[in-house]
This record gives sequence, C-alpha cells and structure tokens, in this order.
Amino acid sequence: MVQHKDIINDYDLIILAPQMASMYDELKHDCDEQGVKSATTSGREYVGLTRDPDKGFGFRTGPYGKLSFR
Repeated sequence: MVQHKDIINDYDLIILAPQMASMYDELKHDCDEQGVKSATTSGREYVGLTRDPDKGFGFRTGPYGKLSFR
C-alpha cells in the first residue's frame, strides 16, 4: 500500500482536503522534510478547485497570500 510519504516528492504542493485538517500537522512535517509546500483550504474553496482546473491552477500559481500555508 502506498502512503503519502512515498509520493510527496512527486509534487511541489500538497493541498489537504478540509475534512483531513486534523492530519495537517503530520503532513506539514513530512512535507517540510522533503522541501514540499503544503496548504489547506476551506471546504467551499476546495470543492471549487476540484471542479475547475483553471481555478486550481490559479490557486497554485497565484500569490501565496491566497494560500493557507502554515
């Protein structure tokens, strides 16, 4: 079974779904160790990002002030 630690290096940004917010500290620690950025979003924003690829790309490439980096 593949775990998130096995694939973190495949990405430059990991966006955690709102329902997984309780796992964010663990994910952030693992991402920081690998030099990968991590972010959380609100539920409404997350759904919007998954339904609109252009909006999702804008989320990634837009100013970091729009992201909920911790």
